[in-house]
Amino acid sequence: MNLFRKLEGLLGIKIEICLSIITTVVLIWQLFLLNNQLEVQSKAMQADNLIKLNEQIYPCEKMKEIVEKIYNDEPILKKNKGQFTEVMLDNFLGYFEMLGIMERRGYLDDDLIYDMFGGDIEAVSNNNEISKYLQDEQERGYNWPFLKHIIQEVEITDCERKTNRLKDKLK
Repeated sequence: MNLFRKLEGLLGIKIEICLSIITTVVLIWQLFLLNNQLEVQSKAMQADNLIKLNEQIYPCEKMKEIVEKIYNDEPILKKNKGQFTEVMLDNFLGYFEMLGIMERRGYLDDDLIYDMFGGDIEAVSNNNEISKYLQDEQERGYNWPFLKHIIQEVEITDCERKTNRLKDKLK
């Protein structure tokens, strides 16, 4: 009788260990699935954010006109014989400032921003009139920190992509 109870106790312990292992495996599997769902949701949210930003910037006629002036290296501000006020330019640059804020807070990643807005951000950063305007703004006390951040991120991403292309060619 005593031997039977010992065997019964050992069997119970083995069953308990097996159930613990199975439960642990199931929990790890569920965590893996949950993590995948979160990644998919995060990417979908980032894509949705970019689409909304794109819809705000480019359908607006004034914004499109500013982009065209930048690419054609034409005057932007009225004081420089362009057609836009400083408020309009502020609104335009504000969209890119917002991209920088969203990137810094993790709502968007560098690659998505680069793919959607990289060319325009590079054009903004290379435009002499805008550079002068941003310099004047800094002297007045506002330095557009997130716009500057997003310009740096686009430059870094561009450099990394060029380096990777070069590496691929050398292989």
